[in-house]
Amino acid sequence: MSLSPTKKRIWRSHLSAYLETAEDFRKRRAYTQQRLYTGLGLPASEVQEDDCSAYTAKSFFRANKLSGVTVSDPLGDSFGRAGNTDSCNTYMKNGGGKKIVVTAKVVFFPGDVAIFDNPHTGRPTDHMMVCKTKGTRRTAVWSSHGHESSVFSHDAPESVSLDYASTVLALVAVYRPKELL
Repeated sequence: MSLSPTKKRIWRSHLSAYLETAEDFRKRRAYTQQRLYTGLGLPASEVQEDDCSAYTAKSFFRANKLSGVTVSDPLGDSFGRAGNTDSCNTYMKNGGGKKIVVTAKVVFFPGDVAIFDNPHTGRPTDHMMVCKTKGTRRTAVWSSHGHESSVFSHDAPESVSLDYASTVLALVAVYRPKELL
């Protein structure tokens, strides 16, 4: 199931490049929770609408296409455009990935996905984001598209730390897709 180290490196470099470009062109991205989500396969610089989970799935799809390496849809939907954060959590827990024990020393890699809940709303899977830059809990860089820029002082998608939302959200789990183990 796991890819060779070379294929992982190639895929991760394409994923990171997609996420970086999406952040550079954040003003062209709007926020919507529409399902079926649109824009699957578009370059990151194109006008698009998505939410945190669609953004993650679209980044995986594009990395697959550009690298020639296949990593499964993290939403567990075979890129059918209906998956969401809840389906990602279910898919990863049921064999689509491995839960990473989060410590100060664990190293995260591009393609790892973090799932959050919102204790204020009681929703068990409220948000997700994807690792963009290898590092520890303190140094890894994650890409998040979880809000509309009209609501916040900055635009999304954006580079964040694993702890950026800890005042509002609680980390449920970090998963590494099975192909990237």
